[in-house]
Amino acid sequence: MIDVSMKNEINKLKSLTKYELKQKYLQNFGYPAPCGYTKLFLIKELIWQEKYNKLPSELQNRINKLVKNKIRKY
Repeated sequence: MIDVSMKNEINKLKSLTKYELKQKYLQNFGYPAPCGYTKLFLIKELIWQEKYNKLPSELQNRINKLVKNKIRKY
């Protein structure tokens, strides 16, 4: 079941242009969206990423610090 915050996010994404969705995709995934992606598919990918592919911010921050410290040692 989709909660209210997720419905709001879907509505926000639907109001964006395809160009804006591609920019958001690049920002979220770190690489450009494939050329064949339609507006609907971009929205689906962004919603999936938002719902299933994000770590809690505290955990992500700890991972980022560990990676940064590890890189400095080499």
